Amino acid sequence: METAARTGHLVRFKTFELNLRTRELRRDGLRLRLHGHPIDVLEILLEQPGELVTRETLQKRLWPENTFVDFEHGLNSSINRVREVLGDKAESPQFIETLPRLGYRFIAPVEAVPVEAPVSAPTATSAPLPDPQGLQDTVLPSPDADQPSPPPLRNRLSKNRLWWAAGAVIGLALLAGLGTAWQLWQKDYFWKNPLDGARVERLTDFDGDEFDAAISPEGKLVVFSSDRAGQPDLWLTEIGSGQFSNITKGSVPKLMHNNGTIPALGFSRDGSQVWFSSYQETLTWIGPAIGGVVRPFLEAGLEPAWSPDGSRIAYHTTEAGDPIYIADRNGNNSTRIFVEKPGIHCHSLTWSPDGHYIYFAKGTPTTEEMDIWRIPADRENQVLVPERITHHNARVAYLSWLDYRTLIYSATADDGTGQWLYSLDVERRVPHRVSSGLEDQYLTVSVSDTRPRRLVASVARPSASLWTVPISDRIETDASAVRFPVPNARTLGPRFGSGYLLFLSGRGGGDGLWKLENGSVRVLWNGRDGGLVGPPAIAPGGEQICFAYRKGGRASLHIMSANGTSVKALAPSLDVRGGASWSPDGKWIAVAADRGDGTKLFKVPVDGGEPVQLLDSLAYSPVWSPDGKLIVYSGAPAGGEFAVKAVTPDKSPVPLPAITVVYNKGNPYRFLPGENALIVLEGSPSKQDFFRVDLSTGKQRALTDLKPGFRVQSFDVSPDGKQIIFDRLRDNADVVLMELSK
Repeated sequence: METAARTGHLVRFKTFELNLRTRELRRDGLRLRLHGHPIDVLEILLEQPGELVTRETLQKRLWPENTFVDFEHGLNSSINRVREVLGDKAESPQFIETLPRLGYRFIAPVEAVPVEAPVSAPTATSAPLPDPQGLQDTVLPSPDADQPSPPPLRNRLSKNRLWWAAGAVIGLALLAGLGTAWQLWQKDYFWKNPLDGARVERLTDFDGDEFDAAISPEGKLVVFSSDRAGQPDLWLTEIGSGQFSNITKGSVPKLMHNNGTIPALGFSRDGSQVWFSSYQETLTWIGPAIGGVVRPFLEAGLEPAWSPDGSRIAYHTTEAGDPIYIADRNGNNSTRIFVEKPGIHCHSLTWSPDGHYIYFAKGTPTTEEMDIWRIPADRENQVLVPERITHHNARVAYLSWLDYRTLIYSATADDGTGQWLYSLDVERRVPHRVSSGLEDQYLTVSVSDTRPRRLVASVARPSASLWTVPISDRIETDASAVRFPVPNARTLGPRFGSGYLLFLSGRGGGDGLWKLENGSVRVLWNGRDGGLVGPPAIAPGGEQICFAYRKGGRASLHIMSANGTSVKALAPSLDVRGGASWSPDGKWIAVAADRGDGTKLFKVPVDGGEPVQLLDSLAYSPVWSPDGKLIVYSGAPAGGEFAVKAVTPDKSPVPLPAITVVYNKGNPYRFLPGENALIVLEGSPSKQDFFRVDLSTGKQRALTDLKPGFRVQSFDVSPDGKQIIFDRLRDNADVVLMELSK
């Protein structure tokens, strides 16, 4: 196939055709969008069909100067992109087979079809003119006696050669400099923080939280969600007025009030109307921005985004795969342009400034596995395969434009910490974390069309603390909840050990692992070395601890002794999601992790062997039963909720009563010691409570009625089964306005 690549063959495999000269991929005659490293990888695999192409070969040819982490991200994303375009699957490949730790093999039949090379027009060539005999030795007489005689022609030619040589050297140096400058430009070396010099003003300082701040296109009005009146409502303010008006006043049922994961409100293109989505009702409302009657706008559509000229909108529904539609400005005459596979979501839709593309965040928002993608806004006789723009694989949301090619958005950092603002040139595709100097975290962002730009953001000063509540025969209220005495300012993710308590804590960086024993605390793992992605798992007997920390955009699994020594990595091929769970015999660890084809359930041998995949479907939050007979887990998300399921360690499904939970990083259920029952955390993100679920009968009983306004990320049950220890998190979010300097 190398010869084919040099001679410009067409390469055919099944219904696909790749022109190696033009690097154009087609399926059944329709052009597919594939370029950059993904098409490079496909060409290399097609050079040796049926043969192993090692990861080392791909690195040397395509990523020779990159770090190992950059190479891993680049290769994995390129392989995933090629599979997306070909409609291939890693678990049942038709085209690209993965050989773990070795490389890849192209397994489909390949046919090379010769193509006539284009005929090139003959070009005129300049042959050297013969030098007349003796001309170079002839000295011509001076036309003027007072003028010096010119040097011999031979000397003049020699000097010309020197000038030409010097010019060539200078030209090569300039070309080398231009080449280096081009490479630096491509890598965004000359990038500048767009928020430098911004004037920052805090617009709100209310009790409670303000989320989803959006600014009108002309930059005069700001709308946001707030619970200051006791329930989530929409509030509007004119910049500079200091006045706030409640638009909805509790009139819209189930208005979403989230913590910066999914946009739920905004302005129409001309700024005259405000829209807001109710996700539980699958309905978008719209009403005058200055106040008035709101009305249903999209009966089954959410997150409308107007085109730059205001003539069309893009939106998605909550059907499986979050189908994306384009309709006229009023939501009529809709056409579906894209749908993902079930379990994958599409949010934060926005049009490119030229109106050619729809950009959106795609993935699983509840488990913080999102990235920015784009699709053409019009089919133009193409198969619309989404194109990946970023590789955060984290919580990504709230896409807005700073200029015609620069996006600004909210995303989790590579180490898993916080929620920050990033800017991205959509052509160079190098994300940069940006800041206005505030130490707060940025949950949401929205930018006006005016120049200089105005930007509004929901900023947070998160707090987290540990609390306990008794397990009794009655429903315990907040009056029974007691704050757990730990000296650390930020505490979450509790786990009971043998005579000690583990918890997560950190400030300014990732969450580290701490141990409370005999009234004193000490750090076992510093969050600056990598923030933990979930609570630890403690081995039977309490002598070993399993934990996963995130660094460089990837979460790796480790075990160590209970005193923080003898740290050892496990299953390096897994990118871990959330907390893990130890088997009762101490030989295995159950974990949800991604190995390149979505988050699945694995059991990992503690002795360092290869992980065993237990399920082919999406799975999260595993917890091993005390008797070792089953592993409880959360299945694929549906409407923001997860069905609780179970499987035996040898991959056999186990029926459970109907239980649904909201995802969190620390397992939303724990087994009650000595009983065939679960303690389950249920409710909305702002109002959660604990329930006891009997796995034999399916009977559920409420254990608590806690006050709203907080969210619980993780909890544990005391060894005697009498207490629940849990964390309480609050964003303490306000709205800020930034007047950008340009």
